[in-house]
Amino acid sequence: MGFLDELKQQAEQAKKQRGEAADAAIDGVQLVNGKLDRIFHYFRELAEQLQVIEPATPLVFPLHGVGDLSNLKVGNLAADYHRKQAGNDFSDLIDRVTLTFSYLNSQKFVVEREEIFQIERLKEHLSRYAFRFALEEQKNAHGLVVRGTFVIPWEVRTLVLVRGDEAQRRIVFITRNVERLGEQEFVFDAERVDDTLLDEFARFMLGQPNRFRGLQ
Repeated sequence: MGFLDELKQQAEQAKKQRGEAADAAIDGVQLVNGKLDRIFHYFRELAEQLQVIEPATPLVFPLHGVGDLSNLKVGNLAADYHRKQAGNDFSDLIDRVTLTFSYLNSQKFVVEREEIFQIERLKEHLSRYAFRFALEEQKNAHGLVVRGTFVIPWEVRTLVLVRGDEAQRRIVFITRNVERLGEQEFVFDAERVDDTLLDEFARFMLGQPNRFRGLQ
């Protein structure tokens, strides 16, 4: 075989490999987009059913320095999705799926802080975990804040954000204040994301026995 023939053979092999990579990329996009579409429809139906039921949850959320939020129900549910943007237009591909809801109770905390640094610390803590609150400040004759009274409704506001990783063929769940205060991330192979896994997630968010973490 001549040198030119060798180069021709290498070129054909390179074309074949690029074609296979392109096919794999397309397959990954279709796989992930299909899974995100199914997740959205599952979340939408889940939100509709739970909004009617308003189920109680055994979950307890300790709010440091304030108290525990318990005897909560699940409500204020909404599911949505956003498409990927291509230039000034939106494509048919889904960029992310979201589910929002609250763990809530009609009670309120009324908390006083008497030092400005304590007031600021509590404001920062509540804001970090997306708590709504009202604050009444009392000032002395010099206009300095000497006391703050916080009114904090018992409502833990959540966010579930689901994205796809087409290259790695994965689905990523990012949660805020779901099951516990703060953020968590869960990564799954896209092929494994089905209604069984989503059922486990629903149990997870409700505080029921579940295998959601173990399915990663």
